[in-house]
Amino acid sequence: MDQDHCLLDLHTHTIASSHAYSTIYEYIQEAKRRAVKMIGCSDHGTELIDGADHHWHFANMKCIPSFIDGVIVLKGIEGNIREDGTTDCYDEYKNELDYMMAGFHAPLYNRSSNIAHNTDSLVKVISSGFIDIITHPANKFYPIDHKTIVACAKEYNVALEINSSNFSRRSRKNELLQLDLINLACEYKVPLIIGSDAHCCYNLGDFALAYKLLDEAGCPRNYVLNSSPRKVLDFLISRNHKSAKKLLKYCD
Repeated sequence: MDQDHCLLDLHTHTIASSHAYSTIYEYIQEAKRRAVKMIGCSDHGTELIDGADHHWHFANMKCIPSFIDGVIVLKGIEGNIREDGTTDCYDEYKNELDYMMAGFHAPLYNRSSNIAHNTDSLVKVISSGFIDIITHPANKFYPIDHKTIVACAKEYNVALEINSSNFSRRSRKNELLQLDLINLACEYKVPLIIGSDAHCCYNLGDFALAYKLLDEAGCPRNYVLNSSPRKVLDFLISRNHKSAKKLLKYCD
């Protein structure tokens, strides 16, 4: 992987999230133009005030083809973590969606400097067995005990995201937090995935920040799930997503 060519990006938001600006079709066309092999649509869960989608949006994503113009299209969600460590992901999503992510988002989860509470909430999400990927866990607005979270992710086979957004979370403090997370994940052999957190199709696969952090941490770029669509599907199969097996044929 190099900075000019990413193979996949699972953290994208469409106009179904009110603060994003591109359709699924536009993302697919941008992926095709840039030879991106796999994208994931992961709009915000239903409880994010003024930025969420209706429950039917996720329940009906099965109508979207899984392979369009040479691009594997995964259907997902970025759920919201509640203060009690639950999320706004419905049980039925496990069968309807290809993958589920979740992260801290204000105002559903108030920004808090209480490391113990934030860590406990995230441990509950990871240990629930319901969420496949934790989005932007290294975030200065929601400090956590990284070692506890990495150990928990290892136990429950959950991937942790290195968020590459240059807009919402860019600061040297966040970079240092993400560096610490990368180092611990590599030490514990926890799966990492990098996400653009794109809210416009032109930011698809913008991994410059993530690549910089991986290089700074001395973590090989092929360690992350993004280094291969098959690696992502194998991970989702290990997470008991039956739909992933049907998509392996598109990796040949």
